Amino acid sequence: MMDYHVLLEVAMRASLEAGKAILDVYQSRYDVQFKADQSPVTAADLAAHRVLVELLSATDIPVLSEEGSSVDYAIRSTWEYYWLIDPLDGTKEFIHQNGEFTVNVALIHRDQPVLGVVFIPVTDDLFAGIVGGSGWHFPNMSTLSSTTWKEMNSFVIIPSANQDHYRVAVSRSHMDAATELYLQNLRLEKRFLETVSAGSSMKFCLVAQGRADEYPRFGPTMEWDTAAGHAILLSIGKNIYSLQDGDVIRYNKKEMINGPFVAR
Repeated sequence: MMDYHVLLEVAMRASLEAGKAILDVYQSRYDVQFKADQSPVTAADLAAHRVLVELLSATDIPVLSEEGSSVDYAIRSTWEYYWLIDPLDGTKEFIHQNGEFTVNVALIHRDQPVLGVVFIPVTDDLFAGIVGGSGWHFPNMSTLSSTTWKEMNSFVIIPSANQDHYRVAVSRSHMDAATELYLQNLRLEKRFLETVSAGSSMKFCLVAQGRADEYPRFGPTMEWDTAAGHAILLSIGKNIYSLQDGDVIRYNKKEMINGPFVAR
């Protein structure tokens, strides 16, 4: 039987080390290359990938990474558990030097995340969650000792309530016409509506904390973009729903692309 608390600590440590590797590149000169789909990739993406794969592989659980070689569906469909990682979520934010990028690590059981970690290297904030357990926010994560990590109750996420305004998290780099139309319609329902812009999986963290009431996304995302944030939301009673059929979004699909969704 999997001990999720032990695995969460492994994921947290791995995320911290990946964050260090990212910041080493962030503070130096680096080149930007482009993958076949024209999405950017840097030495930081690859360095974080290597760190995460090495540390997570020690658990003897398969690792599926955005930056790793693709695994045939016939193989991964047989996995009961696997790590799903995005070593550097928000490469565009990394390139723009605005600090709004994250390390995402999730453990998937069949087609749902069961634990997740989102680490923000620049601010040193780490969000974590165990589905059916709790969600946590650790500020100044790199200064905490392993003993302090175990005193988890001090860091439990207690979402704040937005009584005056309805806040919607939107993408810093991926706003589109569909999102604008969604916001226009939402303004007809909500008397006071504000938008909060953020990069990468930070938007899921805003929803988890109650700093945003929801996060709609119409543009394409991949499973590794959402899994860690999804686990954190699930850990505190929130979820991600398809805007096409209202169902909870699933993982380990043959095609790993997510449709439009809303996190709330």
